Parts: sequence; C-alpha cells; structure tokens
Amino acid sequence: MKSSRKKTLIWVVTLGMLITCLILWLYPFPSSKKVAFSPSAYPLFYEGDRSEQFNGMIKKDRLYVPVDYIKNVVDPHIVYDEKSQSLIITKAQNVYQIPQSEVFYRKNDRKIDHPYQPLIREDGQRWLAADFLQDIYALSVKTYTNGAVHILPHGFEKKTATVKSDLKEYMYDIRSDPTVTTPYYTSLQALDKVQVLQEDSGFYLIVTNKGYTGYISQDALTIEGEATVKTRIAPEETVKVTELTPPIHLAWDGIYTQEANPEEVRQYPSVDVLAPTWFTLSNENGDIQSLAAASYVQSAHANGDKVWALFSNGFDPELTSMVLPSYKKRSHMIEQLLQYAKQYKLDGLNLDFENVYEEDGKWFTQFVRELTPRAHKQGLVVSVDVTFISSSGQWSGFYERAELAEAADFIAVMAYDEHWATSSTAGSVASLPWVENNLQTLLEEVPNEQLLLGIPLYTRLWEEKNGEVSSTSMTMDEAEQWVEANGLTPELDESSGQHFVHTTKDGTTYKMWLENETSLKKRIELMRKYDLGGIASWSVYFANEDTWAFIDEQLKLSE
Repeated sequence: MKSSRKKTLIWVVTLGMLITCLILWLYPFPSSKKVAFSPSAYPLFYEGDRSEQFNGMIKKDRLYVPVDYIKNVVDPHIVYDEKSQSLIITKAQNVYQIPQSEVFYRKNDRKIDHPYQPLIREDGQRWLAADFLQDIYALSVKTYTNGAVHILPHGFEKKTATVKSDLKEYMYDIRSDPTVTTPYYTSLQALDKVQVLQEDSGFYLIVTNKGYTGYISQDALTIEGEATVKTRIAPEETVKVTELTPPIHLAWDGIYTQEANPEEVRQYPSVDVLAPTWFTLSNENGDIQSLAAASYVQSAHANGDKVWALFSNGFDPELTSMVLPSYKKRSHMIEQLLQYAKQYKLDGLNLDFENVYEEDGKWFTQFVRELTPRAHKQGLVVSVDVTFISSSGQWSGFYERAELAEAADFIAVMAYDEHWATSSTAGSVASLPWVENNLQTLLEEVPNEQLLLGIPLYTRLWEEKNGEVSSTSMTMDEAEQWVEANGLTPELDESSGQHFVHTTKDGTTYKMWLENETSLKKRIELMRKYDLGGIASWSVYFANEDTWAFIDEQLKLSE
C-alpha cells in the first residue's frame, strides 16, 4: 500500500512539474530585472548588431573605431603594411595608403594632406577616425547621447515606428534579447518614436532617440514608414572596362626576346585577345623587364584584337618573396605596368605568377587588389592565370582563387599539364575527364562567367625504355607529321577522350595523346556546358593553320 502511495505521489509531482514547465513555455513571465545598457563607453553597433569585443574611443574630441572591428564587419581585405607603418584599403576605384600617426594619406599614390591623424595606435591596437571612415566607405556613423555608436551602410533599409498606448507595463521595456524573460535596459513611453533595424521572432530590434538599442515586442509598435540610409559618399561602383561579348577567346603569345615580336601580327580567326609574354619581374626592387613593341599593339588593333600583355614573376619564388610583401614594391610594379600600358596603348594586363611560396599567396592577392582599381581607371582589364586545385603548395596552394576572382575581371585556368614534361608516367597533357572534374571543383570558388578555360595547343611524345620515361613537346603540326611519318592511325581513347597513338621500335615504346579537332571540340563543349566566360589557348605558336578557323566555328555555336 505504501509503495502504491509513493508511486502516486511521484507521478503527481512529475505531472505538476511538466505542467509548470508547459505554462512557463507557453506563458513566460517577463523579467523585471534592469541592467546597465553598456559596461563600457561607446559600444559599437553595425546594422544594429552589437560588438561583444570592440568599443569606440574618443581621442582629442574625435571618435575612433578599432581597425580590427572595421575588418570584421565592413572590409575583410584591409591590410596593415609593417614596413611603411600604414593601412592599405582597396576599393572598387581607389587604393588608399594611410600612414600611422600622420596628418596625410595617399589616394592612388597621390599625397593628400589631412587636418587630423586618420590612423592612430592606442592601447595596443590601431584606430581609424570615424569621420575618415565615412570618407572612404559609404557608411553612416552616428554617436548617440548615451554613447552608443551606430554604423549603417548606404542603402540600409530601416523603419520608423511609434510606441502604442495602453500596453501592459512590461511591454514598454527594451530588452537585451528577443524574449520578455531577459533583463531590460530602459523603458519607453506611449507615443515615443523609435527606429526599427531588424525583425526577430516576433520582436523588433530598435534604437531610440537617445541610442538605447534592444528588443521590443512587435505588438508594442505601430510602423509609420520606411527610410533608406543615405551616406555622404555613394558606394564606389565597379568600372566596366571591356565590351567583349562572351565567349571570349584569349590566346597567349610566347615572346621571349625583343626580336621575336613580329612586324605584323597575323589575324587569328576566333581570337579576341592576344596576351604577349612581355613583362617579367627582374629584381628585388620590383623593377620590370619589358619586351613590349608598339608595332605589335598597332597591328593587333588593326586586326580588331585587344592586347592584354602578360606580366610574370619569372617563376622565381625567392625573388617573388622579396617583392610581394612590400607595399612600396607592389606600388612600384603597378606604376611601371600602368606606364607601359599607357605607352603602348594596351587594353589590359594578364598576370601569370607561378611557383610562389604559399605564405606569399595572400600578398599576390593583395597585389591584384591594389592593381585592379588603378588599372580600371585607365580602362584596363585585369586577368589572372591560375592552375587547377592540387596538393602542390607552390604551384597551386598559394592561389586564393575566390579572392582573386573578386579582385580581378577574369580568371584564366591553365587546364593542362596533367602529366608534366618530367612525369614518371606517360599520359595526356589534359585528358577530358581530368579537366571536367577539376573544373567542377574550381567553379565552387570562381564564378563561371569570369572563368576562361585553358586549352593546350601542344602535346607530348612519350618514350619508354628500360623503365625510364621521357617526353618531347610537340606542336600540332609536328605531332601530325610524326604520326604520318610512322604510318600510324590514331584511335579514340575513351579514358582520355582523345585520339591516341603508340608504337614500339628498337625496344622503345612511343605514346602520344593528340590535340586535334576532336579534343578541341570537346574542350569547347565543356566551356559551353558550364557557361564559362570563354577560353584561353596556349599558345599561338603551337597551333596549326586549320585550328583557328575550327575554334571559330565551334565558338560561334556558343553565341
């Protein structure tokens, strides 16, 4: 009997607890606890969201905001250059260098005097003046009487509202979270005016005229209207610098001596852009060696082609590492490139940096960020060459592909060298399955409309003997002549999607995966399938006479 009573009691208590929990869940009791709005002066809010880590600071009657906070919520690409002790900010049309504790800054390397120090160091961190912040970014920065600092971007949509009358007392409280069970900062009165910044689970995130910011039930407000934030400067818009209609065909032109520049550039059907390999990083000061020729550009323009001259790091990781991390040297390279572009009337620049230490990858990205705005002002297109994603740090890992796509106009992927000249096994330069698989992965980082698919116009003749493997690069004509001279008939290799030949003579086995109309057609079909921005072929020297007309025919199917 006692056991039965005990079980009944336990059941009643448990049921009571469940009912209590249900009541609390369905009908939460409002908290009457009042807490301080902020434990520190000048709390920072971006689009209404409060920073838990950073606050503003007043210095010489001027509001300063931590650079790290700006980097977190406004611009993740801010860079501090230790050597020049300056902050580097890149925008769509301008590059700013802001020296620490100086009363000037540079805009596109033009010195501009300033009435106060835009950038200071205090309490172990760097601070940017709020007024200056508004001059660089399209932001509204407002400091309220209670010290709250609200930062809103140009175009931010907010609402104006009035507090209703005859509400229950707890409904006038502004709370720290979107629930009545959390503490409150202050209370409103009927007919008070507030601004609504966000909506969250039946609550509005509001800011009062004094700057108190928190949550209040949507039932407590009457929405009166909407307002759009307008800042004192408009957002910088990306400059459109090319009228070329996709699909674009860029063809690299390998030129390695001044004398190699042709007196007249031949007209290649299908080609929209020629990229002669003219500019190379030559020393640790950031000086650039030039092989450019005005007659080349004039002739190409007469043919209706654009010229995006190529700038290479010479594939020298040590030299590259001595230059890229320095803002001064990056700027020096940019000045030279812009001067060359003006001198030779170039239409764009193609950046081909390869064999770079992984730790310098971020500096290559920064170089592109600093180059592009200034290039755009000069009407120049900026394109960047990258490899497919692989495990090789210096040949692949250093590329920040998504960031490079954000900074540049086009990304050209060098979709070849699946098997290098020194590979230990014979294989295709770029089998079609290998290309497509890697392309799918790359498109997770690079927008399709920006991507130019690299097409090899060369192949390799592989020789296997006594367990040793070697190769010889061949142009399309040389490969065709070798096949004919050896009396071979190419057969379609399903695994590579290409024509393949092989033979054995005097103990040596020869293998070759051919680049011809079959492989070209399939590569262009990949471009069409993934709706890419175009193709980039390497190089004009390797193609045979019929290649250009065939590519032209295939590209027209994509229009």
